[in-house]
Amino acid sequence: MREISITEAQNMGALALFGEKYDETVRVVQFGSSLELCGGTHVSQTGQIGMLRIVSEASIASGVRRIEAITAQKVEEAMNMTQDTLESLRELLNNAPNLLVAIKKIIAEDAELKKDVEEFMREKVLMLRDKVLAEAQTINGIKVVRLYMDTALPDMIKSLAFQVRNSVKEKLFFVAGGKYDGKPSLTVCISDDLVEQGMNAVNIIREASKEIQGGGGGQPFFASAGGKNIDGVKKAIEKAMEFVK
Repeated sequence: MREISITEAQNMGALALFGEKYDETVRVVQFGSSLELCGGTHVSQTGQIGMLRIVSEASIASGVRRIEAITAQKVEEAMNMTQDTLESLRELLNNAPNLLVAIKKIIAEDAELKKDVEEFMREKVLMLRDKVLAEAQTINGIKVVRLYMDTALPDMIKSLAFQVRNSVKEKLFFVAGGKYDGKPSLTVCISDDLVEQGMNAVNIIREASKEIQGGGGGQPFFASAGGKNIDGVKKAIEKAMEFVK
């Protein structure tokens, strides 16, 4: 590698990167018959690099990939950081001698717990379905299921709505509201025959969700919404009820 003027380098036939800007004095790298202008960083000998660690690899153009790496002191800093992280993990896991085995065990236990929670939720939804159907009212020939929950998990309410809908095939109007994670939610679900008669869950939810300062959407038979006004949930349920009354 040597430093020469840009004019001299061009006269020598050195290759330059398209779009790259070069100073009046440039570095020229020659390897065999290859002669190129250098826009990057070079060292006079590889011993100055020390350790090298590749940190990323990506495509930057068709058929061209870029590899990024750190060297020397930066590699040592990265290794020290990794070691500190491993030590912190080991402390969290009660100084487990084999971190990999301990982490795999935690992941497996977490998966089992999730299965248990899902099964519990399914059972609770079925129990709640039977309860709300037993308490359902008939208004203008429509079976109305109205529900308010202080703690309403969105997935649970959705599952309940479809469980009720599958149990009552005709003339069903389901509306549920509640609070979850400090925010209000509203759900409306209706039977297909009511949809055919012109009732639309999306229109109902848009109108009723104004009470919770929110909005939502869905399909003609099922729609849900979230909002900001947690104190307006019960009013939103009553607003939805107006479409039945």
